[in-house]
Amino acid sequence: MKKTLTILLGLVLGLSLHARSDWFRYEPELRFGVHAGYVRSNMIEELPIGTKGSLSPEGGVRAGLDLSFSVFNWLELGSGLNFIGLCSRDEAWFNNVYRASYVEFPLNLRLKQSVFWLEMAIFGGVYGALGIGGSSRNEVGSYPFFGPDGIATRGDFGLNAGVELTLFGHYRLGAGYRHGLIDISNGTLANGARLYNEALVCSISYIF
Repeated sequence: MKKTLTILLGLVLGLSLHARSDWFRYEPELRFGVHAGYVRSNMIEELPIGTKGSLSPEGGVRAGLDLSFSVFNWLELGSGLNFIGLCSRDEAWFNNVYRASYVEFPLNLRLKQSVFWLEMAIFGGVYGALGIGGSSRNEVGSYPFFGPDGIATRGDFGLNAGVELTLFGHYRLGAGYRHGLIDISNGTLANGARLYNEALVCSISYIF
């Protein structure tokens, strides 16, 4: 009996050590992908008196290229280049509709676990974005979103996080949230409000 228990304990210990060695085994791999998706975006409005509100969310799109570098079999570094279109509506101010287009550079850590043909992952990190165009339209007319004649500066920086499912190593479904950390307003708003981007993103990707 003692011999049997010793053998079983040895097997369990051996499997545990083997699993632990696999867990920290360096497995470098570089992969590329393409994606497209739907964005539900909004701007958070923070007034000087300390109160916060938000505009009405509107729909937009995101598409781009993915780049991932696998460090271990459970950890990746992810980046890429995205085009993202954000949109929101201010019903209290002439029903203004704000549309802003950005080039976005994300940088994420991605934790993953595979079960047969299914890979489950969570990711989180930061993004930097540069505004390349936009407009503000209302019942009176339209004007630029960025620049001295608009309401916003072109730079944005924030956090993003989400979940992903990858099927058969190539087909990926993702959902995430991005939240701006810097005030994008250019100081021309009459109420002195600070503006922050936020968005929910759903996407479909193909990983090569």
